[in-house]
Amino acid sequence: MGLPLDEAVVFWRRMYGATMSDDKFNKEYKYNIRHGYGQEGKRTNYPPKK
Repeated sequence: MGLPLDEAVVFWRRMYGATMSDDKFNKEYKYNIRHGYGQEGKRTNYPPKK
């Protein structure tokens, strides 16, 4: 989507809305978002899909 990391986390949190608790989002999804931006795991910054 071309969003900076902080905005991407906020975007995806809002997309899940009330269907998911903050704790569950942080444990199960935030890591994967940060991984895609090269902030977790092997720290590879993957390019966005076209």
